[in-house]
Amino acid sequence: DPTKENNTVGHVVKQGYRLHDRLVRPAMVGVNKIKPQ
Repeated sequence: DPTKENNTVGHVVKQGYRLHDRLVRPAMVGVNKIKPQ
């Protein structure tokens, strides 16, 4: 998406979660990349 900033999270592919204070599974996300023209 060219309207968003470069190197920002575009969408969440798989939600991460914690159990108490421990990270069980990190989130998988798509990152916005702007190609130089």
